[in-house]
Amino acid sequence: MAIFANTDAVVTINSVDVSDHVVSCQWTESTDTVETVAMGDEYVTVKPTFKRGTFDVELQQDFAASDVYATLVAIQDASPPAAVTVTYKATSAATGATNPESSTSAILTSMPLVGGQIGEISTITASFVFDGTDVTRAVA
Repeated sequence: MAIFANTDAVVTINSVDVSDHVVSCQWTESTDTVETVAMGDEYVTVKPTFKRGTFDVELQQDFAASDVYATLVAIQDASPPAAVTVTYKATSAATGATNPESSTSAILTSMPLVGGQIGEISTITASFVFDGTDVTRAVA
């Protein structure tokens, strides 16, 4: 198995490709568990319960039309708030077994307007939580 360097990721938010502004991203899927134990048991048993997921993407802020700010503020200002589709693919190469594309519906939970120090590129981290829709993994 080859070691992977994250240098060419493809990220879309609400069908807008923001890849050219991505500094870093983290797609996390986890499973909640509950513990069970009864008299006579030697070990605690752990049982899976619910899945959950988050997607955090650090972006270079851009106020141009149809770019980072416009994409995120349209989601944030929607009334009522609604989930949008987020996708991640490791590289811009064709989707396939060695380059699957993950996609799900997620709710924007945090969107800073600006970030950074004087003289630096303004970056923000937009945070999404999966809305319960199954994650799909395209391999072709």
